[in-house]
Amino acid sequence: MPDRPPTFFAWDEIVPRELFPGVTGQIVSGTNVMLSRVTIPAGSVVPPHSHPHEQAGWVVEGDATFTIGGVSRHLKVGDYYFIGSNVTHAVVPGPDGIIGLDVFGPPRADYLPRE
Repeated sequence: MPDRPPTFFAWDEIVPRELFPGVTGQIVSGTNVMLSRVTIPAGSVVPPHSHPHEQAGWVVEGDATFTIGGVSRHLKVGDYYFIGSNVTHAVVPGPDGIIGLDVFGPPRADYLPRE
């Protein structure tokens, strides 16, 4: 993937894609880093999984219980999290759901548009 020139985005211009049942992400990616705005409505979950990518994130709206490496913590707006490479993690949203902003390094090929 070539380096991306400076670009501006509005979230409402990025078509969401389903990441897990009921969970959507709006993806922006460059060569070395990927940004994903993830929406998890109440009643949906991000099941336990792991991946080789490092992941850092910030709770933008709502709240959820995150379990990272077997440790659970309730996070709310403004809280941050970090998930190391190959660490199992899961998310259960609160009653109003959650929107989080995830950063992946390197970008996840499985999140990129399929050609």
